[in-house]
Amino acid sequence: MCCCVSEAMDTSCHGRRLAKHACRYHSFMDKRGALVGQNEALFRNVNERIEQLNESFAPVTNTFEVMCECGDSGCVTQIPIATDAYERVRTDATLFIVAPGHEASEIEDIVDTQSAYHIVRKRAGLPARIAEKTDPRS
Repeated sequence: MCCCVSEAMDTSCHGRRLAKHACRYHSFMDKRGALVGQNEALFRNVNERIEQLNESFAPVTNTFEVMCECGDSGCVTQIPIATDAYERVRTDATLFIVAPGHEASEIEDIVDTQSAYHIVRKRAGLPARIAEKTDPRS
């Protein structure tokens, strides 16, 4: 039983309609969280490949550009990041690098702010489970 139904113990016709609407809202948010998480995991995998390609240049520049790891599958924003900062982010499967303003505030929190990017952490639950399950380094 959905948490909405247990909270709305009103068994009248009106109460059942409200509970059904609330359950649809939770279902929508779960689906949105899953989609955002899958898109972010895809971009994280792309960035892992970019890092591998840039390893030959890192000793010279100590930076490279990664794709924004936001949940927007159409986003193509490139973000300059220091190699060591990128490595620190990759130590936690729930952390992602996004362009400022690309955060999904309903499923993640900003944990660090730089001029070119923000680091966000997936909240516990479905978004964090997807991030952990799709981590290419685990």
